[in-house]
Amino acid sequence: DRRSRYESGVEFTPLTAEQQATLALALATFRAAQAGLGAMPTDTPPPGAQGSST
Repeated sequence: DRRSRYESGVEFTPLTAEQQATLALALATFRAAQAGLGAMPTDTPPPGAQGSST
């Protein structure tokens, strides 16, 4: 049983296989929704964000 304890007393434990599967499904759903809306990836700045002229 590998746990990390921090000074706050909160313990972090590894995800179960069921939690990992649910998280993966939620992430895939979110990414599909973003793609369907034509959203840009979050690591890409919007057009005009760099070097915009005034």
